Amino acid sequence: MLPEHSMVIVTRDIPDQGVRHGDVGAIVHVYPGAAAYEVEFERIEGKSVPLATLKPDDVRLATSREIELAADKTHAAK
Repeated sequence: MLPEHSMVIVTRDIPDQGVRHGDVGAIVHVYPGAAAYEVEFERIEGKSVPLATLKPDDVRLATSREIELAADKTHAAK
């Protein structure tokens, strides 16, 4: 189970949720028994994605290096 505020990476494209493989987001809510997570995203190109409800297999914990790389890309795009 991942706790709230964990930074996660999406493991596959999920078009109906508006997220893509590799998107970085933050868990803002954990459903009982960790059955699902509400994850908030912001894309590098500045478009925000509404909250997505994702299953545990749809995300994995992001490493600190991946978070740094995402931040570097965000700053470079501005």
